[in-house]
Amino acid sequence: MSLDPIAQPSVPWAQARSTPSKRIDPIDRNAANRLFGQQGYGLRECFLTLIDDGFAAPLQWLNSAPPPEPARLVINTWVAEQTRQRITSPIPRGGVRDDPRLVLVNARYLTFPWDSAFPVASPAPLPFHPAPRPPGTEPTLVDPSSRG
Repeated sequence: MSLDPIAQPSVPWAQARSTPSKRIDPIDRNAANRLFGQQGYGLRECFLTLIDDGFAAPLQWLNSAPPPEPARLVINTWVAEQTRQRITSPIPRGGVRDDPRLVLVNARYLTFPWDSAFPVASPAPLPFHPAPRPPGTEPTLVDPSSRG
C-alpha cells in the first residue's frame, strides 16, 4: 500500500512551512506532565528516575503545607505556561487539600486546522449531557453540510 494518498493533503502545509514569508504551523500541541511534591516528603530515587525518564513527568518540590492555595497557584501557573494560556485553571479553588503529598498533573491541548471552515453562524447551543450534572446546552460547532 502506498502512503502517497495519505501524505498528499499534507503537501501544501509542508510547502507553506518551508516558505519563510508564509511560515505557519497548522498543528499546535503540547503535553504538560509533572509531579508536584511536598517539600521534605521522602521519595525514593528510583521512583523519581522512573517518573522523569519513563513518563516525562519530573518532580517539582512545593511547600504544600497548609494553606494549600499557594501550591495550587504555582501548579495552575505552570500549566498555563506549558499550554500557552489555553488551560489556565485546571485545579479550582479548594481543589488541593490541606495535606497533599503529591499532585500529578497531566494537561494536553491540541489545535489543528479543519478541512473546511465552519459557517459564521456557529457555534450553536446544542444539548449536552455532562453526567453526573444535569443536562444543559453548550456552544457546539456544527457543519450543516455533513448532516445526511
